[in-house]
Amino acid sequence: MPVKNVCHCDNPPGGGGECEHDQLSICRNDGSDCRHECRSRPARVSTEAELKSWAFEVITGKASRGPGGLTASEQALIRSGRYVSPDGTVHTFELPEMPQGMSYP
Repeated sequence: MPVKNVCHCDNPPGGGGECEHDQLSICRNDGSDCRHECRSRPARVSTEAELKSWAFEVITGKASRGPGGLTASEQALIRSGRYVSPDGTVHTFELPEMPQGMSYP
């Protein structure tokens, strides 16, 4: 049985949630409230680059600035599993399991 995707919020301690292995797990924490969300990968996403670009957009609410993929700083954000938005909200996340034939570097 596949392992669930789990994310945790900094505050309150123990806040977070889990998603299915093939879903993006996102925890958003604005300092006192932890909100969890599971997002399924759209069918149009079929490559590793598309998966990471889709996840970047879902997490940050912004489209990637890289031509044909993520910039180096956007890739670093995805690898870190953490994003702090301009309003101070902390987003922690775990990417979905890669579809058959795709793998993380």
